[in-house]
Amino acid sequence: MTWGRKTTVVPGHLSTWLVSREQKKPLLIVTVDDLKDSSERLAHLREMDGEIRGFPADRSRNSWVRVLVSDRFEVVVRALDKTYFNQKKLDSWLESLNLKRLAKLDSVTSNNTPG
Repeated sequence: MTWGRKTTVVPGHLSTWLVSREQKKPLLIVTVDDLKDSSERLAHLREMDGEIRGFPADRSRNSWVRVLVSDRFEVVVRALDKTYFNQKKLDSWLESLNLKRLAKLDSVTSNNTPG
């Protein structure tokens, strides 16, 4: 398996996906959104009932898991392949991310944009 990434023109958004080398297709995708300017979305995420590593979290029937990190970053792990439609696998991938390090970032996007 290998990781790919997609650069978007949307500031504060990052996508990366796990690809099977054999099948050459994405198995799951991880997205990170900086919500510092999205108060309505933040309010909704703050109300999530679950918790992962002390952060508010939510799950959806074996297809995705999301967490709100430091009241600013929404991290989503979403299955794209039916072999990953398993909550235990999705939770494991999210747990493997360094969420505490993300909590220390000022922004998801870099200042090295062309211009």
